[in-house]
Amino acid sequence: MNRLLRVVTLLIKFLFFTIWGAIRACIPRWCSKSRPDFSADICLVTGAAQGLGRQLAIKFAESGSTMVLWDIDQQKLKAVAEEITEMGNEVFTDVVDCGNRHQVYRAAKKIQKDIGDVAVLVNNAGRLSGQKIWESSDKAIEKTFQVNTLAHFWTVKAFLPWMMENDYGYIVQICSVCAFVGGAGLTDYCASKSAAVMFAETLRTELRAANKTGINVTCVCPSHIGDTRMFAGVKTRLQWLFRSLRAEDVADRTLRAVQDGQFLVAIPKLFYVFIFLKGFLPTRAVDCIQRIVGADDAIDSSHSQ
Repeated sequence: MNRLLRVVTLLIKFLFFTIWGAIRACIPRWCSKSRPDFSADICLVTGAAQGLGRQLAIKFAESGSTMVLWDIDQQKLKAVAEEITEMGNEVFTDVVDCGNRHQVYRAAKKIQKDIGDVAVLVNNAGRLSGQKIWESSDKAIEKTFQVNTLAHFWTVKAFLPWMMENDYGYIVQICSVCAFVGGAGLTDYCASKSAAVMFAETLRTELRAANKTGINVTCVCPSHIGDTRMFAGVKTRLQWLFRSLRAEDVADRTLRAVQDGQFLVAIPKLFYVFIFLKGFLPTRAVDCIQRIVGADDAIDSSHSQ
């Protein structure tokens, strides 16, 4: 009887949250509940020296956060820090290879000792080799997974204890629609991003099971961002439908998603449809869609990093 009651209760909740989610999706932003501004929080952005990371750092700084910026490019990191300082924010930088857990843990302890505890963690650092598997070296594949996947484990393990103790925090995972859509020349990238998405989903499940409802996880999956070095060689068909994204727009959408408590965010929204269709369409039908959009030759491997 208790089991039946539990199932009925979960079904009622399922229907409620489904309907409520649909309603909220149609409510204008100005009608939504008040949003957190992070003005009292320390926000850490990895891979913050350029591209999307730079825009994310600026967007979160506009919310009043004390900013901590990590990257491997010291010169560009300094330039972003100066830009944010001019906005009136406190900003701290450190040269950190997020794929190296020893560097992550060492830098995290330095933050906690000198500045305080990170409440907003934005895992943005990423790597793309742009080579097919038979062209990729073992070292390059390992490095992709270290930066795109394992780095999330190290940063979360470093800062999650304080969040759990206070039942408060925001963990933002910058992933990719490539987690759901395979593309030629992206074997290691797609696989690492798929792992990162599942990491975010499982982390959210573990936090919910531990009754830590005050810690929010947001997983952002944009398509290719045309004004970043990582995707400089990407070519797609149907540009009117699958246009290149701007880093500033993705950063703005990310901030809104975090403030709204969203978990999975696909940019553009059209990819929600593809993710849905992929679940039941025949494999060869999915192949046709991918060929139409140019997934077979979208990457110009000459821009390998």
